[in-house]
Order: sequence, then structure tokens, then C-alpha cells
Amino acid sequence: TFYRNYFINNDGNAWDDGSDDYWDNDIIGNYWDDYTGSDTDLDGIGDDPYSISGSGGGIDNYPIWFFYVLNPIFIDGDATGVGAHNWTWAANQPWCTGSGTEDDPYVIANLTIDGMGSTYCIDIKRSSEYFLIENCTLFNATNGWGIHLSHTEYGKISRNKIFSNDRGI
Repeated sequence: TFYRNYFINNDGNAWDDGSDDYWDNDIIGNYWDDYTGSDTDLDGIGDDPYSISGSGGGIDNYPIWFFYVLNPIFIDGDATGVGAHNWTWAANQPWCTGSGTEDDPYVIANLTIDGMGSTYCIDIKRSSEYFLIENCTLFNATNGWGIHLSHTEYGKISRNKIFSNDRGI
């Protein structure tokens, strides 16, 4: 099973002559720099499948529409109402998985986030959910933090590249 991979500037992105190969996890697939489909509902997942070359007939049914150089992420565990950026909102984004429990924490992983000169790349406040931030590249929060945590519990931060920010964590 292949998902959340980013195929960029390759002569050929993938070749599948196998069987029982899956190019998505039924939620999200991969980013393909030669994908020509559309994303009419703007959910970050392509509406049209991506066909994998080769005799295996591989299909990515949930291709990632855009390359994840994301804007800063803000999560407020206590936020409520329409447009609230809480964990319920985060769990419905293509960049977050998990359910927030000890055995299945929310996972923010493998992202590249440009802080764009702002005060943070990832800012999490008032959270008592289990979460993990790992293997992210966080840069250019020149007025603040690569990762900013305030009044949080149960978070794990692992294997991130945090650079060119005013402060790291």
C-alpha cells in the first residue's frame, strides 16, 4: 500500500507490474506532479483517479491535488462554532490522521510548512488530545516559532526539520 508520497520531477513517477498493490488507503493517495485531474470540491483530493503505468493496472483513487507546502496550521482544542480550527476540523483535513486517543493519536506528519514570516508554522493551544507531529519541515516563521504549544498535554514531537524561524519550539 502506497499513500502520502510525493512524486515530483521524475522521468516516470511509478510503474506497477504487480498484483494486490494499492496506491491509496481509501482516504488519501499520493501527489503526482503530472496529474491532470480536477478538484471541484476543493478538498485537496483529486476527483479523477490517477492511473499507474504498467501491467498491474494500478489506480490511485484519491490523488493529492496540491503539493503540501502549506500555510501555517493553527489548532485550538477549545474552539467551537462554525469555522473553528479545533481537532474535529483538523481530523477532516487531508494532512491529519488519527482519532486523538492514546492508541490512535492525531498525526500531523510529512508536511512542509512555510511560516511566511508569521508567528508560527504549527500552533496548538488548549489541547488535551493525544497528538504527534513528526517528520515535518517547518521554516520561515521569522516572527515566532516553528512549533508553538500552549496549554497542551499528550503531545509528541519527533524527527522534524525546524529552521530559519525566530525560535524553534
